[in-house]
Parts: sequence; C-alpha cells; structure tokens
Amino acid sequence: VRVSYAPASRESGKRNREGGGMTARKRFEAHPLMQRSMDCWFCLSSPKVEKHLVVSIGEECYLALAKGPLVPEHVLILPITHYGSASQLPD
Repeated sequence: VRVSYAPASRESGKRNREGGGMTARKRFEAHPLMQRSMDCWFCLSSPKVEKHLVVSIGEECYLALAKGPLVPEHVLILPITHYGSASQLPD
C-alpha cells in the first residue's frame, strides 16, 4: 500500500476558512439575516402574522390589508415563500 501526502496550498486553506468551500450564493443564503425567521411579520407560518388582515391566498402570493394604511384601499401583495430581501424575489 502506497500513501502519498501533499500538503494543501495556502490558497485552498484560505478559501476554506473564508467560505468553507461554499459558493457565494450559498454563503448569501446561509447568512443569518437571510434565513427564515419566526420574527418575520410577513411569513404566514410566523406567530407574529396578523392573520385577520389576510384577504386572499393564491398559489405564489397572498393579499393582506395594511396595518397602517396610507390610503383606505391600501393592500399588501406578499410572497408566500420567505425571502430575506427584495433582491431575492424571482422575476
């Protein structure tokens, strides 16, 4: 049995320390601020959602009355899937 050992280069060690071998997208999605939170006011699964304000639920989004409306007809169109920021929303 032959065993050879090649020490890891400094670059690979640096990459592993910085990102743990994860892609930039995976690191972004794993960031605590991007994670689904029970504190999210808009997640339907959160206990903080005021469900009495929900008007209708569709396949990808739901419609809710605004708690502090700007005008009498003010409603919110919200995605059902949790997104940590608007930049994560699909096109």
